[in-house]
Order: sequence, then C-alpha cells, then structure tokens
Amino acid sequence: MHIHNESANSEALGWIAKEKAIVGETAEVLCREAIVYSYYDSVKCEETLVKCLSVNPCHPRAHYIRGLTLKKQGDFEGAINLGTTFHSMGDYPKAKIAWERALFFLPSDKTARRNLMECIYNQSGTGSY
Repeated sequence: MHIHNESANSEALGWIAKEKAIVGETAEVLCREAIVYSYYDSVKCEETLVKCLSVNPCHPRAHYIRGLTLKKQGDFEGAINLGTTFHSMGDYPKAKIAWERALFFLPSDKTARRNLMECIYNQSGTGSY
C-alpha cells in the first residue's frame, strides 16, 4: 500500500498540466497522469488509462499498469501483464516468454528486463529453462 502524499500528488499533477499545455494530451502524458492517480484514486486512474489507450491502443506502459490492476483484483484472464500473471501462477516458462516478448516490443522497459532477469536467476536451479 502506498502512503498518500497530497502535496507530492498535487505537484506531480501540476507538472503534468504543464506538459499538456505544451504537447497536448498525448498517450505518454496521459499514462503518466494515470500513474499518479494509481497511488490514491483508482477510478481516476482507470478513466485516464482508458483515455490514454484511446489515443494509443498499443501503449505498453498503460497496458502494464492495467494488467497490474486487474491482477490485484484477481482477474488473471483479463490481466494484460502476462509475464507477471504467469509468474504469480507459478508458470515460469510462460512468464519468461512473455517478458522476452515485452522486451522485443519495448527494449527500454526496465521493469520487464528486471522481472525477466529475476525469473531466470531465481528459477535457474530448477532446470525449467
């Protein structure tokens, strides 16, 4: 659980408002806004993610955040974050493949890279890979 820090949230949303004034409501700006809301307002987070994905249906970070939310709600089939979902279910080979695919499409994704490395190193003694 995240500690609610109203001042930090307001400051972050202020910077996002400035970004919007400069570049408009791009998918990336909307995704960043959704991340801020994810700390304290799940309804606004979901609304902003929907808006983000209407601008760019393939935005990887928006899908990742949505997948985490669905996973927390127990909706494993609806979760788009397949790597984390498979890992939670104990299906490490499928988790590895999902994170490899994520990195193919977004090589700069540090979270997918870290998850893949941890999956490989933590499971390396099992002979699964």
